[in-house]
Parts: sequence; C-alpha cells; structure tokens
Amino acid sequence: MSNKFPDQNQPSHESLYGGKHKGDTWTLSENFDKNPRGAAIQFIRNKFSGPISVLDIGCGKGVNTMWVAKDDVQSNWVGVDAVAPDKIGIQIPVENKNVAFVQGDFLHDDSLSAKNLELQQQFEIVVDQGAAFVEIDDEVVMSKYLAKIARYLKTGGYFIALTVEGKHGTTIWPDGRKRVFHDLSDFEKVPFSEYFEVEKVTGNFGYSYLPEDAALPHVKNPMGAKTGDERQVVMVHIFFKKK
Repeated sequence: MSNKFPDQNQPSHESLYGGKHKGDTWTLSENFDKNPRGAAIQFIRNKFSGPISVLDIGCGKGVNTMWVAKDDVQSNWVGVDAVAPDKIGIQIPVENKNVAFVQGDFLHDDSLSAKNLELQQQFEIVVDQGAAFVEIDDEVVMSKYLAKIARYLKTGGYFIALTVEGKHGTTIWPDGRKRVFHDLSDFEKVPFSEYFEVEKVTGNFGYSYLPEDAALPHVKNPMGAKTGDERQVVMVHIFFKKK
C-alpha cells in the first residue's frame, strides 16, 4: 500500500493556515511516514483484506484518508467538511466515482444523509481526527454524535478518534481552537460504552507538541506552553469497534 498523499502538489498545511499551526510539521506531505494520523488510518485499514469504504468527518484536504481510495479503485472515500472544497484546496476529478466530498456540519446537520447519496451507505471506517470529537464537552451531545457514527458503521467497523489526553476540562488555544481534555478511562464508560468497545488506546500513533523554546523559534505550541510548563498537549488515538 502506498504511503503517499493523494496530491503532492497541494498547498502546504503551513500556507493553508497562515502559520497558525506552525508546529504541526507532521501534516506535511513529505513527512507522511512520520504522520501519526496517517499511521493510525493505515493500522485499521490493514485489518481489512478487501475494498473498504471510509467516512472522514472534518476531512479538510483529505490527506490522511483519501489515499485508501487512491490505492484501490474498488475502495470508497467520502469526506465531510463544513468548509467548501475550493476553500480548503481539495480537488476531486469527476471521473473518480469512488471519491466524494460532502459540504456540511456532520454533528448538527441532520439533513446531510437525506440530501447526499454519498451518505446513504455504511462504512468500514469512520474517522474524526480533530474535528467535532475534540470539541464536544456535553455528554448528551456526545451521545448523539456517537449514535450517529454507529449508524454509519458496518458491523465490525471501526471509529478512529483523535483526542487530547489530560485532566478533564476545556481550553481555548491561542489560535481560537477549542479542545476538550479527556482521561483515557472515560472511553470505557457511558456514553462511549453504549455504542463501542475500545480496541486500542495508543501513544504509538499519538504525539506531543513540543514546548516553545527561544532556541527553536520554528516550534509553536498551540497552547503557548513554554519550556518548563507543567501542562503540555498530548494527543492520542482511540480505536473504537462497533458493538
């Protein structure tokens, strides 16, 4: 299986976000083998021997998941994002029937599946790597979100989520992004246990943002954490299997 992004000539992550995510070099195409998000997808993809379908929530440019369909013309990729494709730089040739993009808010727009044929199916893998999952701090909303994901998953399917590990709480990063911290034991409890069982919680595919250091001006911690600060950002992947 190829370890390449779908389009090596797409605008860089740095230029797309105007430098706000300057420490996120793992998102750049030349660093795919170091990209924990891509590695997490491939880990689950390898559990399936034949063609699969992937739903990518908050897909952005689709760089972490679209390669599944690019590698196998029988596989199917559907990306959902609230931002129009021309704004995030995603390009899908009309002839690529196995690759589709749906514009909308997956969490709040209940009409998405009624309006889009691409969402009237089930998937082997559903992915949320930094979209709604990391921003939900209400248990009722989370339960609704998980139930919706479970409906889109086939039996034996997987939901892959990226989360922030740490003490319970919500923080707003300097660039305006909201992030909800979870204790890893949360994922064995309600509402998660109503729909999924945790197959793996991994640091292998997670990463920590480095603290800012005057000697490393290119490193920008999203929380503005400096060397010596106690609280750093540690991201981990949770691999949920549908019950």
